[in-house]
Amino acid sequence: MLARFEVAPWEIAASAVAGVAAAVAGLWVLPPAAAVIGGYMLFSVLLIVVVDSRQFLIPDVLSLPAIPLGLALAALDHDALSSLADRAGAAAAAALALYALARLYRKARGFDGLGLGDVKLAAAAGAWTGFAGLPLVLLAASVAALSAVLLRSLLTRSDRATLVTAVPFGSFLAPVILVVWVFQRAGVY
Repeated sequence: MLARFEVAPWEIAASAVAGVAAAVAGLWVLPPAAAVIGGYMLFSVLLIVVVDSRQFLIPDVLSLPAIPLGLALAALDHDALSSLADRAGAAAAAALALYALARLYRKARGFDGLGLGDVKLAAAAGAWTGFAGLPLVLLAASVAALSAVLLRSLLTRSDRATLVTAVPFGSFLAPVILVVWVFQRAGVY
């Protein structure tokens, strides 16, 4: 499944070990289903970061399962039906917003600025964090990505004419989804 992407077997194994470790650790504070789903999400996030940072590509095999798994987490909430509606709505809103932004950018600039992988990952963000966490996810990922561009330009001392601004946005978006979800589960946000 991941064979066509630039990912080494040891990277898959290391991501799997981290995911299993997170699931086991999560059993101390989460319902078993949430701990296992969270562990899977960590596995996916790590591989998304690796692949997207190298290829500017987010594999569907990693991003698409995150959407129904995020929705499945709604069943563990106190008001499951309301939570499911919130998460499904947030997933749809995030996907539509990023898709519209991608289309507008392509129309204005003549080339892609966001890919469909980013759109699908935004849907996963909505499914995992609902409307309450979605703005923070998008803001934090955007600030992190812009900071990376600024830092790269400062470190390479390039001027504005030669500044390369291509950023693997999924490499910033994926980890933030997981962090915001953990903060939500911990009652911090």
